[in-house]
Amino acid sequence: MAVAVVVLAAGGGVTYAMTSGGGDRVRAVAPTPVTGGGPPADDGRPGAASPSTTASPPAPARPTPVPTGCAGWTHSDPNPGTYGYISGDHHLLTAPYQPCPAGALVKDGTKLWYQCYVVNSYGNQWTYVRVDGTNTTGWLYNRDLTRQKGSSPPC
Repeated sequence: MAVAVVVLAAGGGVTYAMTSGGGDRVRAVAPTPVTGGGPPADDGRPGAASPSTTASPPAPARPTPVPTGCAGWTHSDPNPGTYGYISGDHHLLTAPYQPCPAGALVKDGTKLWYQCYVVNSYGNQWTYVRVDGTNTTGWLYNRDLTRQKGSSPPC
């Protein structure tokens, strides 16, 4: 008498084992992939299997490319924003790089409204500011800022 044993593997493979005669000889057959992509779909009947819906992990977020010149920078003006003061006399710049065109000269101790910050391609943090009581704005290197009240958001 021959007996066949079928084993369904968790990975979707099928293994067969067969004995013949008195059961002293066993022949195993290599795993066979199951076609159809998984368990049967849920057809609404009690006891019917539901398909496995394993979501693949999301792709890792890539850092946003940073402009490497004086153009392409964005900024925001949160309300009420945070503020601080300038340490030393410095020109406001049109972008967060030292060689970019200079704007208004801001004197030591002037109150500034911090709108947002960026980290440029050199890894230096710059803040987009507005001079208190004016509409004068521009970028300042963070080492030139002092006594910040509150936290600035990223641009």
